[in-house]
Amino acid sequence: MEGYERTPVVNLTHGDFDLGDIAHESARGCLRNGTVRLPGANGGAEECLVRVVSKRRQRHSCDWLVRQKAALLQFGHPFLLCLLGTFQDDRNLFGVFEPCAGGELFSWLRKGEVPWAVASFYGAEVAAALDHVHLCKLRERSRGTVLRSVAPECVWLDRLGHVKLRDFDHIGILDEDGRCSTICGLLDYAAPELLRRGDHGAPVDWWGLGVLLYEICVGEPPFFGDDAVESFKLALHANPSWTTRVANRAGKG
Repeated sequence: MEGYERTPVVNLTHGDFDLGDIAHESARGCLRNGTVRLPGANGGAEECLVRVVSKRRQRHSCDWLVRQKAALLQFGHPFLLCLLGTFQDDRNLFGVFEPCAGGELFSWLRKGEVPWAVASFYGAEVAAALDHVHLCKLRERSRGTVLRSVAPECVWLDRLGHVKLRDFDHIGILDEDGRCSTICGLLDYAAPELLRRGDHGAPVDWWGLGVLLYEICVGEPPFFGDDAVESFKLALHANPSWTTRVANRAGKG
């Protein structure tokens, strides 16, 4: 992004950071709060998020973390979580990220109705981040990158309330035709072409953003069935309508 300076990624040691409580946990490891002392920071400790991946339990995640680091070296955008440094020991790989003091967007959604102006604000910032990702070329002759992980739990907020997309687990590299053939992503927010296991491109992220905005405004996903199979069928064939309440709020700007 023009005018936005990337933060250099540095190699760290155990002595450079301290781990705190777990902020998020998934099959690919855990994300913990902590503090880090970066070179040139006058010895002061800064808050951070630390991704911890076990080499023994999550071998595939180790390869994924290496690829993710390569991607993050190309991503320099205020609405994408910034990688500060990396480290490894005999048991784990560590990725140290900037803090997200505002927490998960998902936790804010559970507190009640989100005003339309706030939903529009979040949507605009996510859209700006996606547009940047789509233009990043991680491989020669690539047309760009697709994120495939637009969901409330993947959208975090900084201390000022700005968006930080934090999940780069499902990155896909687009070929010369702007398509990707690997099947990956968050199924609850997957576009029909992903559910059909077909080639896809950047539009799957815009589908995910639409699902995200619907959930922010209505309070539940647009394709919500009794089980995964029913949810997939709804995503493939249903045409959800915006409620009158949301339409009225949108009409008021």
